[in-house]
Amino acid sequence: MSLAHINVDEDAVLKTLGLNPRDPNTQALLLICQRYGLDPLLKHIVLIQGRPYVTRDGYLHVAHQSGKFDGIEIVEEGETPTHWWAKASVWRKDMKRPFTYRGRYPKRGGNSQFGPEMAVKCAEVMALRRAFNVTGIAAADERWDDPDGRISPQVASALAERLNALGKEARQAFLDRFRRRPADLTAEEEGDAIEFVDQLEAEASESAEPEAADEEVVEGEVVDGPPAEEGMF
Repeated sequence: MSLAHINVDEDAVLKTLGLNPRDPNTQALLLICQRYGLDPLLKHIVLIQGRPYVTRDGYLHVAHQSGKFDGIEIVEEGETPTHWWAKASVWRKDMKRPFTYRGRYPKRGGNSQFGPEMAVKCAEVMALRRAFNVTGIAAADERWDDPDGRISPQVASALAERLNALGKEARQAFLDRFRRRPADLTAEEEGDAIEFVDQLEAEASESAEPEAADEEVVEGEVVDGPPAEEGMF
């Protein structure tokens, strides 16, 4: 079926992807697409909290379209007490030696149920990035290890919800520990924040008082106490 007769509204298409054509961040993303031949429709590149990130599919696209890609392999995998790690090698037809890079992923990361796979992805994108000289832009799969990268919005929201459920003292303890709210954390701090909130919940569970201890009994009826403080996160 020919689509030649269809006038594509490019601004409308961008909006369906959650991209505002007038936003400088979106415009930066489009310039990167022009530079490396990436396609936002195919999720080669995405905006995460206003910053462009290239995905593994994007790096593979750059590699394949170069005509010089000669394969990728995982040469080693392992783990430490805190991280999973993997080492990937990318080969080019015009070079004798591979580009080899070790990637890692924290065991307390937001996607830790797929930790070994995430470590492999990190290694692959970093090796591809160096082999095909994709510079000046971060990889989506290495966000957690980017000091300037932001925490996942889903993880930040979940942390805020848990802290609000724990109450004022827990929220203050979190601020004392990290000096900012969950949404303002870096991706690198994600694992530590999850572990800290786990500890707060465990402590709250151990010190929990009998049911309805904070409720007031009036003339045989249970009446709720003062309304809970509005969540600060």
